[in-house]
Amino acid sequence: MISEQARLLLLSTFEVESRSVDAAVFRVDLDPAEPLFAGHYPGQAILPGVCLVECADRGVRLVAPETFANATLEQIESARFLKVMGSSDRISVTLRWTDQGPHWRLMAEFSVGSVQTGRLRLRYGKSVHVQ
Repeated sequence: MISEQARLLLLSTFEVESRSVDAAVFRVDLDPAEPLFAGHYPGQAILPGVCLVECADRGVRLVAPETFANATLEQIESARFLKVMGSSDRISVTLRWTDQGPHWRLMAEFSVGSVQTGRLRLRYGKSVHVQ
């Protein structure tokens, strides 16, 4: 379960740049005043990795609600945090999703400027509607 602090982060900072049937690119502006940064790490604010999971999840639900509105995040298949992201960074997020039969697979790549800072691979269960 993602912490309430992670859920509070990035509530209204998404700026969608492009969207297709199975991909999207958006930017997230971090707020240096976000309380989460005060404790992670004082004197050198660093974005916790769990916030990237939350960012990818919120982003895909924002840009593909018809696909992911009722999907359940089941597993973090892979997480690579390559560079530190600070409290004043503008993060670019590229999402790509594929239909894997009973699941959706979401690939998320994060960058600051031209530097890749992280990658995630998430698995979502498709919702089943019983009538």
